[in-house]
Amino acid sequence: MMRGPGLPKAKRIKSFVQSCDVAPTVVDWLGIGVHPSMQGKTLLPLAKGEVERVRDFAIAGYFRYSWSIITEDWSFIHWLKDEEKSIADSRFGIYGRDLAESTAHLLQMKKANAVEDRDTAFYNRAYEEHKKAATLDGEDQWTCTAASSGEVPERDELYDRRTDPFQLKNIASENPEIAKAMFDQLRLFMAEMRAC
Repeated sequence: MMRGPGLPKAKRIKSFVQSCDVAPTVVDWLGIGVHPSMQGKTLLPLAKGEVERVRDFAIAGYFRYSWSIITEDWSFIHWLKDEEKSIADSRFGIYGRDLAESTAHLLQMKKANAVEDRDTAFYNRAYEEHKKAATLDGEDQWTCTAASSGEVPERDELYDRRTDPFQLKNIASENPEIAKAMFDQLRLFMAEMRAC
């Protein structure tokens, strides 16, 4: 939802946008200009009605577990294999180091203010036990049910958004050519991100 001077009121726009578009939109609105290294796109032309869309698809995923691509007609989910996880780790590791360096002072403050007591030690042990029991590989995983274990499907998924908007029937095996085309498009996008 957007509201501001020069924007039409109560207008609904059907277009793919992503959370990474928020920052470019804000800096564009403020007149600062969108930095070339920003991955997102400004949504102002879309909101003003100057363009019909800023993207042909949306990308989503679950870090180290899946990548997905959503188009008007299809939704394709690729479950990462072990060798792909290391590629993703190396890509995001770059940001992790930068983040660690830029937030080191916060870690020092946390250590300075930490008070180790019986309750804290109990909580930490309970958390580690829960984490170990609720995940497949010791990594944090999101599930709909607390303390449940996340399972990674063995095969990719393809859904027809026109006839199956709730994504209940995986039709990848029935439509291998569409699944392959969607996977190729997704893989190309992810490769371009790694090249940035």
